[in-house]
Amino acid sequence: MKFNEKLKLLREKNGYTVKQVAKAARVRAKTMEKYESGIEIPKLKTIIKIAEFYGFSTAELFQKAMNEVNEINEAIKKGADTE
Repeated sequence: MKFNEKLKLLREKNGYTVKQVAKAARVRAKTMEKYESGIEIPKLKTIIKIAEFYGFSTAELFQKAMNEVNEINEAIKKGADTE
């Protein structure tokens, strides 16, 4: 699961609105929507606030993000190998 999908799933499973999570993360609701849609990636301080809001460690959220980065890197590497 991609990081942005994890953010959206966490919010929906816990019954929060985008506005509630955005307020806890100290960002605008539009910005939170961008995070959830994968248009933008939150800064470290925002990730920490989001993790605290849900009672997760940043490591749990980062692991999901690192998995996504690794998938992208592998796709880039495979693309370079086929050229």
